[in-house]
Amino acid sequence: MHPPPVVVEGFALDGLPAGAAGSLRGCCVLYVGGEDAPLDAIALTHCAARTSGGGGGEGAAQPELPICVCDVAAPGASTGAPPSRLRRLLLPTARRLMRRYYLVQRARDVPTFGLVVATLSAAHLRPLLDGLTAALRAAGRRWYMLLMGKLNPAKLANFPDIGMFVVVGGTRAGVVESKDFLAPIISPHELLLALRARDGEWTGEYILDYSRLLPSLAAGAAG
Repeated sequence: MHPPPVVVEGFALDGLPAGAAGSLRGCCVLYVGGEDAPLDAIALTHCAARTSGGGGGEGAAQPELPICVCDVAAPGASTGAPPSRLRRLLLPTARRLMRRYYLVQRARDVPTFGLVVATLSAAHLRPLLDGLTAALRAAGRRWYMLLMGKLNPAKLANFPDIGMFVVVGGTRAGVVESKDFLAPIISPHELLLALRARDGEWTGEYILDYSRLLPSLAAGAAG
């Protein structure tokens, strides 16, 4: 009987051996698609978790979970389109982590945040929002809460006093490339790192599963 997918950080990984949820050593992920946000999320959570230091520089350790990417030609592409190809995702993962670390450093000095709720169906949404607003209040920051099904640069540009946006919309929406936006966009995990962690305390672990953030939020509220 085919084993059910193992859910790790919100992603269902199919074909893993029994008992692989605790350690993914010896496994490999085959990702069908291009360089997009879901691939960034997988690379950050499963490749960067074991890198050394907060920034994951060029000397970072090899990824714990190798990722192979299969680029598939778009439907309806011309006959001259390049064929699908399989390639190993090398460690631009370190550069991905450096970019996220840079945004965390910037967030430390932002006075006003925008919490962008991208979906109302995300698991643990209400306790997560309650915990994030409590953390912002404790840090003396201001915030707005926005409901926006799809992130739109023009709409977010209507809030020029917001220095940084935090997207709350589940694992797949956790990593957003914000180069087309007026202000950077970070994840709830990155917001908590900026509000609470001191320089040098980030080990490189990247959390997108909201259920894993809730204990930290509860501990911060209790403290």
